[in-house]
Amino acid sequence: MKYRKTLAVLLLVSLVTAGCADPKMQSEPSDPVSQSQTNPDGQNDGVVKIAVLTDGTVIVNSETVPIESLASKLDSISDIKEIWYHREAPDAAEPHENAMKAIAEIANRKLPIAMYLDRDFTQRATFGE
Repeated sequence: MKYRKTLAVLLLVSLVTAGCADPKMQSEPSDPVSQSQTNPDGQNDGVVKIAVLTDGTVIVNSETVPIESLASKLDSISDIKEIWYHREAPDAAEPHENAMKAIAEIANRKLPIAMYLDRDFTQRATFGE
């Protein structure tokens, strides 16, 4: 059963990434500054960073957000151009249910999504290269 859920998660992530990401972005270097403009306050224009920790904590742009409030939090952010997503311990047998809920919310919005290997969003995951 765990194997099927893990496989389903990987399939969902692959479909979201393949269906939403701009193919040119996947071949670009993983330099966050080159992928979007940075404001003087250090925030990236149009980029929302979502991290889901192993305990289920959801962090949106450095702010902890209850999973029940993720949709309204995303609704309150204007002009989202891309979601940067990180799940802590992606090799774990079972992702936390909040990770699945976050991915579903992102997928429902049909926005480009980039997966990151680190919580600092400096190591962009690449698929099929």
